[in-house]
Amino acid sequence: MNTNDDKFQESLKFVATHYEHGAFSSGNAWRKLMCGNRFDWKRKIAAAAVVCVVLAASAFLYTTLKPIDDKPQKVENSKVEKITPDLQNPISTARLEFTDAPLDEVVKCIEDTYGVKISGIPEEKIKLTLSYEGTADDIVETINDTLQINLVIEKEDTKLSTDK
Repeated sequence: MNTNDDKFQESLKFVATHYEHGAFSSGNAWRKLMCGNRFDWKRKIAAAAVVCVVLAASAFLYTTLKPIDDKPQKVENSKVEKITPDLQNPISTARLEFTDAPLDEVVKCIEDTYGVKISGIPEEKIKLTLSYEGTADDIVETINDTLQINLVIEKEDTKLSTDK
């Protein structure tokens, strides 16, 4: 016999002497596998439940105890600010800033800054927040496009409309 046959015979003798009935049963193997992992699954489920509780508590605390600075604050007072001085010239550029300002105040500021008269102000109360640098025609056109209204710049006997 050659060496391979010798090794095979030796392995066969080992299996024959150590063989036990049911030792290689697939049913026993599955039982051992499931019993060994049963504790692991319980531990994993418990850990997942703890994580869910912690996340839910964190979300609750974050939404209810959020710092005051994170909450949007309402602007109580309107603000109209001229960055450049009065120009008294509708084709000159000026920088104007409006923060939650009523449209009446915005129009008055434009009239004072550029020396123009604006008509077509709607009756309803409209507030505007805008930072703008440009000419009177440009700012009125921007306001008209933004608010879907029809303000008209009047100057001497001529009406300059920004309608398209």
